Amino acid sequence: MGLIIYLIFVINQYNIMSDLRIETQGVKGGNTRVVEKNGYIMVNCDEHRITFDNFKGRGETYKERENPLVEIIENGVVKFSGNLSELIERIKL
Repeated sequence: MGLIIYLIFVINQYNIMSDLRIETQGVKGGNTRVVEKNGYIMVNCDEHRITFDNFKGRGETYKERENPLVEIIENGVVKFSGNLSELIERIKL
């Protein structure tokens, strides 16, 4: 894929919406680059992807989610769809 991607969730105490930030580093290393205030993030690796979506609806119904929707998709099949707390509970050992 050529990039190391770190997904960082920081809950802003003055805002319901999570601050979806992406931190990336190129294949040669070096400093990382941060892109802040994203409404939607998709990470792709071959036929797999993970998405984080802070908004729902379209047009006049478009609004912020209380919690970001996290989806894990493997070969086009949704393996998980829920919020970050639900994902953490599901993967606890």
